[in-house]
Amino acid sequence: QTSRLITMGGLLKTVVLPYFACLHAYTFASIFLFGRAHFAKLAWPDVVTADSEFSTLESHLLGAFGAFHAAIGFGCAVGFLMEHSHFRAVMTTMELILWSLDGYDAIQTKSRSITFFAVNVGIAAVGLFIHSQEPGVFTKDHNKEKKG
Repeated sequence: QTSRLITMGGLLKTVVLPYFACLHAYTFASIFLFGRAHFAKLAWPDVVTADSEFSTLESHLLGAFGAFHAAIGFGCAVGFLMEHSHFRAVMTTMELILWSLDGYDAIQTKSRSITFFAVNVGIAAVGLFIHSQEPGVFTKDHNKEKKG
């Protein structure tokens, strides 16, 4: 019963995936609504200055980065809007992979503090633990017995 308390509210569906969807929407909006330079200054304040210019490749990669966040954010939104337990697990695993590798890159390049990445890895790991304990109150589809 204790593990059921963890999933009482269907936390993966109602908290974890919506959090990641909002994070991806914010990143997308920062790049495409406020501009690549605005996002780059937020993400890498010690590297990007007010007079930084981007090469065509850097500009394209920032745009592709925004497109990636739009796509994975859409997947997170689908994960909390529909009843499909395995899809939620796949999206949460993708978040774990994304933030783990992005954090590893930040360590390798010494470009950013890893705190942000560690928090997101932790949230994704907790989300996968929650998934293993479902169903919650708002999730009805995990571990269903198939008839016939």
